[in-house]
Amino acid sequence: MQVSIRTKLLFLLLVALVPSLLVIAYKGLESSRAAQAKTHRDAFFLVDNLATQQLLITESIRAMFQTMAQLPQVRSLDQPACDLLFGKLLQDIPYLVNIGLFDPRGDVVAVGRPVKPFNNAGSRQFREAVATGEMATGEFTIGRISGQPSFQFAFPVRDEENRLLGVLQAGFVLDVFNETFSRAGLPPQTVLGILDHQGRRLYRFPPTEEFPAGDLAPAHLLTHFYGADRQGTLLAGGGDGRPRLFAFQQLRLSEQSPSYMVFHVAVLQAEALAESRRVLLLSLALMGGAILATLLIAGLMSGRLLLYPLGKLVAAARSLGSGDLAARSQLFHGQDEFGQLAQSFDQMAATIAQREMERNEALLKTERLLLEQEIALRENKRLNEVMAHHLQEPARRVAIFAQLLKREAGDKIGEAGPEVGRFWEFIENEAARLKNLINDAQKYLAVDSVEAGKGDSDAGMVIEEVCRQLRMESGSSDFRVETGLLPDLPIDQNNTRMLFKIILQNAISHADPDRSPLIRIDGEIANTLVRYRLADNGLGVAPQYREKVFNLFERVNNVNSGTGLGLAIARRLVEKNGGQIRLADSELGGVAVIFELPAKL
Repeated sequence: MQVSIRTKLLFLLLVALVPSLLVIAYKGLESSRAAQAKTHRDAFFLVDNLATQQLLITESIRAMFQTMAQLPQVRSLDQPACDLLFGKLLQDIPYLVNIGLFDPRGDVVAVGRPVKPFNNAGSRQFREAVATGEMATGEFTIGRISGQPSFQFAFPVRDEENRLLGVLQAGFVLDVFNETFSRAGLPPQTVLGILDHQGRRLYRFPPTEEFPAGDLAPAHLLTHFYGADRQGTLLAGGGDGRPRLFAFQQLRLSEQSPSYMVFHVAVLQAEALAESRRVLLLSLALMGGAILATLLIAGLMSGRLLLYPLGKLVAAARSLGSGDLAARSQLFHGQDEFGQLAQSFDQMAATIAQREMERNEALLKTERLLLEQEIALRENKRLNEVMAHHLQEPARRVAIFAQLLKREAGDKIGEAGPEVGRFWEFIENEAARLKNLINDAQKYLAVDSVEAGKGDSDAGMVIEEVCRQLRMESGSSDFRVETGLLPDLPIDQNNTRMLFKIILQNAISHADPDRSPLIRIDGEIANTLVRYRLADNGLGVAPQYREKVFNLFERVNNVNSGTGLGLAIARRLVEKNGGQIRLADSELGGVAVIFELPAKL
């Protein structure tokens, strides 16, 4: 289905207006976040206010207990006097439900408001007060007089010798916080909750039969309310499952004691965000109307002012896309938007044509380089073949004829003097060295003829084979090789054999004459690399020469008859396969050869 330019233009205008919608949506989201943050602050302030009110009540009860614990009528458990005292205090302190005095066994002695005799020894506040010798708090309980949930405090009465004389107890009604909560001005469905130390609901305002006092609060809320943070805010589902903004604060009798009560205020999230959402919907509606008006005007005015130059640009673009690199817009390059657009298009077309010409030239250059590389490889291969015959053959003939002359001359060589014997030995050694030099040069040139990264090799098997070969060639088993982990190498077996043979032969030829050669081989796979480390106990290589030894015909010393090509071949082989090779200190006292190759994924 084809779409007209006019439709595309209107669509572009619509897309251009989308950021405005996003800004409005973002502002609405920010407004919602601000409203949520304000609600959290208000709820947190209210919780802090209520907690402060509870702290004042607690401290006033503590002061009352401390004063009463010193009165003679309380210490002597004088029931009539205590009843009278407690009754007057209840008149002066309206939020107290009752005040009682109990003997050490927990039996009631005196109360401010009459109740049936009972034993209080099993209550939490009685036990804690006797055990700690300090004021203690209770837990969820129903008042014996009011029949409503109340909260109890207890305080031990002791004589000068710290003997327990009795226990004072006072309870207060929790609806004392209703007035402060109601004046806070939070949304209508906001809830005040008070929990005891177990997380049981002591009080809920406004009350509801769905969440009665004494029930445990939801477990996911208790995790936050009784966590390490003594106060805080969170967004979570309430008991009814609806999202609510919570603010909470723990109350403690001292810094070291656990929480005995938790206040929390829960604001329904929908109510907290209602105003910001109303503003957002209104803004979106107004923006939607503005978008429709803009599209209508743009559709009416597009005509000649927009469609003609766009048509010219479309035609030029099609020609350019079909391969006509000479295609241009044919529009005047004025200062208006379409003139600038036409100028940009024509410049782009010219740039494409220029780059296409440069690309073709680059392709030709690349083809020439590949051809030259192929010719160089063929020449290397031909040179390798020439060296195999035309250079190896003279060296082999010199060695053979030197041996024949030595055999024919026999004892006459000794009769000619020691110098003649040394000369003869020099001829044989140099012929052998020339042969080795040609062999190493062939290996060096052969590296380029091998395609990189082909095949995998069992390094352990190759190392065993190389060690056997070196022992056979030297006629000695004086050296030792210790191996650790030996991961497979991502190169073919012939190259793996050549690499290990060069490094091992180099270590043996540079052995310390005062000790038997020892080579330790360890490998590992590190990220995307296969890394091998071959450490020996030989003469070592000074740090300033560790890079130089990889050059052609470089030898650090003359303790062996090497050609000076071994490590150069090793580096050429490793780098051909995308790796690196270097020398490092050896824990055995000599030098360590480390090479890394890309692992196959």
